[in-house]
This record gives sequence, structure tokens and C-alpha cells, in this order.
Amino acid sequence: MASSKAVPFTAVAFEDEFWAPRQAAVRTATIPFLYGQYEKAGIFAALDVHAPVDALPIPHEVTPIGTKPATPVMYAPLSLILKHGAASGAHAVS
Repeated sequence: MASSKAVPFTAVAFEDEFWAPRQAAVRTATIPFLYGQYEKAGIFAALDVHAPVDALPIPHEVTPIGTKPATPVMYAPLSLILKHGAASGAHAVS
């Protein structure tokens, strides 16, 4: 039986024809687009711990338990957005 060895996830690279293009699309288009949307919506400003306390600066909607929101919402991991930021020369999606 072949043995396996744990490696750090940063040492793994996808160079196949399936995952590599998808990762490149997320890195070059999706993350910069979402970063811009988060800035425009004020989400990063809302996370500023040194900002004065005001009313909630980002739009929100309360949905009663057991019901579905009227509009489906997709979230990107905020840690990923903050780590990569908006790449220069990124493609915007409209």
C-alpha cells in the first residue's frame, strides 16, 4: 500500500484542464468584483473597530424563522476578499 504524506495547502497547485481555469477565474474576476461590491456597500467600513458607533451602515433585512428570503444571497468568504483585495486590471462583471 502506498503511503501518503500531508503537505501544506499552499504547496498544492492545480495544473489540470478542469480546476486551473476555474481557480484563475475566481482569482482574477470574482474576488476583485466582490471586493468592489463590498466596498460600495460599506461592509469594510462596518468592520472598522475604531469607527464611531452609528446606525448599522449596511442594508439588512430580517427574515422570520421558517421563511425563505425573497432574494437569494450569495456570500464570498470575507477572509478571502480581505486577503486578496482588488487586483489591478481586474475585470468587472455587470
